[in-house]
Amino acid sequence: FLGSMGGYMLDPINVATMGIGVGTAYKGMSTLSQALMTGRNTAAIALASESAIQPLVYKHKHDINSPYEFNDALMAIGTTAIGAGLLSGAMGGISGYFRNLSKNASEFVGPPKPSDKINAEVRLTPEQESINILDRMGTQLAEQKAALPARIEDDILKEYDAFQNKEYVKLEDARDATIVKLEKKITTIKKENETWARWIAENGGVNRQQLANEAGFDIADMQKIAGGFGKPVFRKTGGYSPDLLAERLREAGYDAMDMNDAIDLLDSIIRNPKMLKDPTAQVEIDNINMHINELSDENTVLEEYYGQVIRSNVEKDMDIFRQNKEFENQMNGPTLTYDDYVVSQLPPAPIATKTSLQKEQLDFEGLSANYNRDIANFKAQEIRRVLVDGKLIDGDEYMKSLDDQIEGIESVRVCALG
Repeated sequence: FLGSMGGYMLDPINVATMGIGVGTAYKGMSTLSQALMTGRNTAAIALASESAIQPLVYKHKHDINSPYEFNDALMAIGTTAIGAGLLSGAMGGISGYFRNLSKNASEFVGPPKPSDKINAEVRLTPEQESINILDRMGTQLAEQKAALPARIEDDILKEYDAFQNKEYVKLEDARDATIVKLEKKITTIKKENETWARWIAENGGVNRQQLANEAGFDIADMQKIAGGFGKPVFRKTGGYSPDLLAERLREAGYDAMDMNDAIDLLDSIIRNPKMLKDPTAQVEIDNINMHINELSDENTVLEEYYGQVIRSNVEKDMDIFRQNKEFENQMNGPTLTYDDYVVSQLPPAPIATKTSLQKEQLDFEGLSANYNRDIANFKAQEIRRVLVDGKLIDGDEYMKSLDDQIEGIESVRVCALG
């Protein structure tokens, strides 16, 4: 990803290559870049300006029907956030970067304006609009993340930021502090979660001889596993058979557990006696241990390691933005489409009665093909009215009067013609 960031980090005015004209977006970018140039180095200016302008670029490109989509803007923002994290302020991912950028740029273009203070009389400059957008997006993203499980990336990057802020002399010092913090986190998770070994020990244990006979387990391996409060997991006398343990687990809520599953679980406990019942907690510990091992490996290049952690953190934020966009598209989409209203072929209408005289007249006027449907539609009306001589009258009474007239004429015709 370092190669991808090169263009953003080395070109302090890369907006000039974006081809967006001289509209509001360009003006906001230009002014903000000039303001930031007062107190930031070239690389930081490029990173700040690129992300600051993306929301405006996205809107402007769509205003002029230019092919620039959500993922284009998101990729540019994510790439610059990764670069900014390498420079300083890695903790917090995109949300932290947005808020840091808004805070720093506010020194030059003014602080963000609260939304309830913006009205027709309070007009924002393009630069203030950029800052407002970044501040709002950073705050909203941080609120969404607060409702999710804490990320290990933020724990790791807190010490990296401390190194960037000169709190550690060497990056190795930040690494050592990170390892201590992660080990303490594992201890906390274990204190808050029960192990499978303790749960089985406290719920009756397993007969080790039966397990050895039925599943081939080594009794010496089973004897090494401690239970809890003087209750062994694998017992010399008493304890469940694998089949009865599966039944006990089903009673405890593990509905799909069968004997083979119970044997697999016991095998996992022997391999890892501290395995937690909560699978999400166990996955978290496994993930933390992976980072501890990588940090402890003397072959690890720390700059590359922290760069990958920054990238992972930013990509998770980008996933949240994508989910937000998908939800927005769903909410903005129509609840009904054209196909919901149109059917390929209507069912046949009920046959409407008509006299021979009516049939002749309908055929003569070319109306007989739609007669049944027209009568069905007329009868489907809740309130039937017809316009006669400029007046609305009761449709049923009018139709009855016509039927009576036609019936009379038909009778005369029958009498005359036979």
